[in-house]
Amino acid sequence: MVPPGTSGELQGLLCLLVMICAFLYSVWKYAAALTHGLETAARSLHRMTDFADLIGAQSDSASFWTPPVFFPLTLVVLAALLLIPCNYYAFWRGAKSIYLMRRLPDRWELARRCLAIPLLTVACALLLVVILLPAFYGIYLHLTPEDALRPGQLDKLWDNFANLFLPFARPERMYY
Repeated sequence: MVPPGTSGELQGLLCLLVMICAFLYSVWKYAAALTHGLETAARSLHRMTDFADLIGAQSDSASFWTPPVFFPLTLVVLAALLLIPCNYYAFWRGAKSIYLMRRLPDRWELARRCLAIPLLTVACALLLVVILLPAFYGIYLHLTPEDALRPGQLDKLWDNFANLFLPFARPERMYY
């Protein structure tokens, strides 16, 4: 379900490759932050860093150069949405099959061909966030000693939920 003159296999493979890279970056970034937090808590006998801080949702040190764990998935979604006009433009090239597509009895065929792979990529990115966020939280709870946990971890996460995907933190919403 792609425009003529484009390869659906190539588009699908590129989207899959980008998703794998975003997944690997997210896991790597979280593992590095968790390791650093556990080492700091063990060395100084203080409480563990908040989960929201580990994934980059709230932090005074977060900036564009230190993006949150899920920031690459935001870029995947933006790239997939950018693919929609590119697919639509493909109908205007060459033999201009846009005229044929507009005459088809099924008027949604053009939309299906332009939207199929980009929307599937967006859905996969959102599914990946839905899978990774509880997995990361479970790993955090499992590896952090009980006496090092701070109360209200989920409240802090939900209060800063929008910052999971954007590389700019809001220090005024931080908890100490």
